[in-house]
Amino acid sequence: MNCWVISPNVLNDKSEPVEDFIELMSKNHVALIGWGEDNELGYKFKNVIKRNDLIIIAQGANFQKRNFFAGLVNSEAYKYKYKGNENNYTLQAINLKNFIDIKDKSISWNNNCAYGEANRIPALYELKSDNTNDKKVIDEVLYYINNGGKMTEYIELLKSNKNLILTGAPGTGKTYLAKQIASKMILNKDYDESVENDINFKEQCAFVQFHPSYDYTDFVEGLRPENKNGNIGFIRKDGVFKAFCKKALKNLKDSEKDISTLNYEEIIKKYLEDFYNDVSMEITNSSEGYKIYGIGGGIAAPIIDIVYKEDEKEFRFTVKTKNDREHIIIKKLDLMADYYKKFITKKPEEWKFKDFIDELKITHYHTYIYGFLKAFYDKYNEKIEQEKNNITIEEVKKKDFVFIIDEINRGEISKIFGELFFSVDSGYRGEKGKVLTQYANLIEDGDEFKDGFYIPENVYIIGTMNDIDRSVESMDFAMRRRFAWKEIKAEDTQETILNDLGDLKYETIRRMDNLNNAIKEKAELSEAYYIGAAYFKKIKDKDYNGDFDKLWNIHLKMLLFEYTRGMANQEEIMKNLKDAYNSNSDNDTEGEEEIIDEE
Repeated sequence: MNCWVISPNVLNDKSEPVEDFIELMSKNHVALIGWGEDNELGYKFKNVIKRNDLIIIAQGANFQKRNFFAGLVNSEAYKYKYKGNENNYTLQAINLKNFIDIKDKSISWNNNCAYGEANRIPALYELKSDNTNDKKVIDEVLYYINNGGKMTEYIELLKSNKNLILTGAPGTGKTYLAKQIASKMILNKDYDESVENDINFKEQCAFVQFHPSYDYTDFVEGLRPENKNGNIGFIRKDGVFKAFCKKALKNLKDSEKDISTLNYEEIIKKYLEDFYNDVSMEITNSSEGYKIYGIGGGIAAPIIDIVYKEDEKEFRFTVKTKNDREHIIIKKLDLMADYYKKFITKKPEEWKFKDFIDELKITHYHTYIYGFLKAFYDKYNEKIEQEKNNITIEEVKKKDFVFIIDEINRGEISKIFGELFFSVDSGYRGEKGKVLTQYANLIEDGDEFKDGFYIPENVYIIGTMNDIDRSVESMDFAMRRRFAWKEIKAEDTQETILNDLGDLKYETIRRMDNLNNAIKEKAELSEAYYIGAAYFKKIKDKDYNGDFDKLWNIHLKMLLFEYTRGMANQEEIMKNLKDAYNSNSDNDTEGEEEIIDEE
């Protein structure tokens, strides 16, 4: 494979703006390599540039710039007519596949290139293969074309929509691509078999495959048989998706904790419970007011009773107001811990009654909790500080959780999702999308979704489906609206899937492209019927060992037969498809002309 760099500046000597040609090439996925007459520059490269060479279209002769286009050669050069403001031009053009716009990437290369003519601004550079820097650049650009560029697009689409369906022709590697996206989001690395054993990937990625018998109990929750002391009963169990959401929700809540206060809250709450058990209450009417004995004699006037209800985790203070009325103040354990936390940095004598009064919203009372907290401070403050200093809590980062549904159209979506039909919408992620599930009354206390189930904001759903699968019709339009859709074309994953075929790679790609072109031209079927690279990958297996006839007879022939079933001229179409598959030449657009009117 060779790498070529095109500079549209060559067209400047005809007084045509460079931007027009850049836009033209970007829009039509072509590379224009110079004038097309037999004695001109473009023609000289007609037989030099080969299929699957890399073409880089740079914006100007300064190749240190960061913005450029790139693509892989998809045909031999052909004549391309361009109609400018005053003149018509004939150029040599090449169709490009996997064409991408690379923006703001730190990729640069030097100008030490070989080109056709030294006395003018060159239209075409060939990066020298013996240059180490050039090799690195080529590898980076190729990776970005085949992986990085499209992968960034897929991830951004999923991030912005929360739900994404990868759709396309059979064998385009949609399932593999879904795992690749998950691996990039979770581990920031390419997917391979080792990823499946990574503890973080197993925690943050789940994979299910829908089928006609898959239902709500598998996905959300349902009743499952349980053998208890020889008696068969039923118990509510979380489905795979709900269990997955619980893991994501725990991470989300842990990541939102303020670790600067977490130590105090947990430790103080523990000591508050111990403290009450040590309290010996004796109410006396003295000039000093009411006292709590057994805890240092702190004044707590005018508290006349304190009750700690362990089951409710709350304190009930019975206090006497100025007019001798009794009033019960209920304070939860966590709120008491919060009060103490706010004032623990000050000595008791520095506590301001007004601060407590504002907190309690009782502006005409004296403080009723001062003595209680002072006694608590005297007894436990040193222990609390010591324990806090001995505990370190690691900050939890928010993580992405990716749930992959393979063959999502094969199941009855509305029944599988149930009430989640509402909360799966990206606009209702989080508690605002909370719904009561069918078995809500059976959910145990303490369950994260006791008060309703919702999909946490850090959960992303990827579905895969074939365009031409008859079960596609089972997905109604309301559910379709809740997903972003991305068509994965056969050419999008061709290089990635077939990259390890060695010497068989380019012949395999040529046969695949020829066959898919014939499916469109001879069978008059859409690209949804193209055959993806996964069907061709097994050509390197020892059972095939490069036998393309065997691949045709065992895997491709019957699939194409089903594609063309019912067509009046099926036999002729099948012959044409096989001929294209076995053709020794590229199926290109040689000799075609195209007129682009820029007026």
